[in-house]
Order: sequence, then structure tokens, then C-alpha cells
Amino acid sequence: MKDRVEMSDVEFKVQAADTLKRQYEVELAMDNEAENVVLFSERLPKARSVFFHSVMSGRIPARTWTDALGDRDPWRLNSFQF
Repeated sequence: MKDRVEMSDVEFKVQAADTLKRQYEVELAMDNEAENVVLFSERLPKARSVFFHSVMSGRIPARTWTDALGDRDPWRLNSFQF
């Protein structure tokens, strides 16, 4: 949860990613916002980044989430079906 209401989503995700990286070996990060997948790919370079395609904002990152992955394979989850 965010520390304060006025904290932006990106600011919160940066803080969370940095905290997790210091405390754990993060293996997977998943989000439904392309800009957050880019952020996770950059801040958690050893983790698998998964883009969950769902309802999302219109925010477009400066670079694509697949470019941010570097040599890692892109994973995209289109739905949860059982």
C-alpha cells in the first residue's frame, strides 16, 4: 500500500522494487501497466517481467516493455482462464 495518497503509481513502484531488491532475490514481477513492466525490467534485471494485458491507463512508457527486457524473453499474460 502507498504511504500517502498523493504518491504516484510510478513513484510507489520504484520504491517497492528497490525495497524488494534489497531484501530478496526477486524472480518475477508482473503488472498490467506497460510503464511499470519497463520500470521493473530496469530496476530488477534478474527478474522475469510479465505484462498482464488487462484494463489499464493510457500511459505509454518512453520505451517499449519488450525493449526494456534486453536479452530476456518477453512474457505476456492475456487472461486467467481455468
